[in-house]
Amino acid sequence: MSSSSSVASLGGGSGWEEQLLNAKITCLNQDGRIKAHFQLDQNTEMAEEYDTRNGQLLLRKWRRKSTLGGAPKAWDYEIGEDALKSVSSSELPGGNTLDLYESNSNPICVARNTKDNFEWRIRNLPYPLEVYDVNVNTEENRIVVRTSNKKYFKKLPIPSMDRIGVKLVQSNVRFAHSNNTLVVHYRKPVEVIELEKRVFAKLKSLPAAGDAGAAGGMGASPGECAQQ
Repeated sequence: MSSSSSVASLGGGSGWEEQLLNAKITCLNQDGRIKAHFQLDQNTEMAEEYDTRNGQLLLRKWRRKSTLGGAPKAWDYEIGEDALKSVSSSELPGGNTLDLYESNSNPICVARNTKDNFEWRIRNLPYPLEVYDVNVNTEENRIVVRTSNKKYFKKLPIPSMDRIGVKLVQSNVRFAHSNNTLVVHYRKPVEVIELEKRVFAKLKSLPAAGDAGAAGGMGASPGECAQQ
């Protein structure tokens, strides 16, 4: 395993991009992923993971301090999911901690990110394709999933578009159903694709600050936050 890490603040961009790139950024290259931590302000942090081969955003999660300024809350996943929650009970020691994990019979929605699409996989939905209605609510800027049998209803926001003020359009929505899973896609607008490319390029160019696995954390060394 190769790893390198860096801490930096980067300028440039406007609005959300400016806020993002002017955050205190810690960058780690590990296991084929660029892992970045953004300290946006004293109460808000965000973490992202990118595939080093193609720059695809694989995970984004948020953590905020409580309103009383106490310890940070648990991570809230915007893209991807908590690896522990995706482990089946049979894979857990003793197989007796099922109560700590999401029920394997309730619908579970996981947001994912591909090169060209936002994607949601909603597992444990056994109904045929014709039961589902997937439409954009233009007033709320959300995708709304509902079933004609009134067994399921969910609103799907796209924070990446909300943050840069881009509206959703119905023509970008498509969906399919297979193996008890409803898969919803929304084609990314060019504004989102270009922003992801710029952020990934910035993260790759960060100067490295040592091997994250070394004692003491981040010692100084030359290089970039790219595969060493």
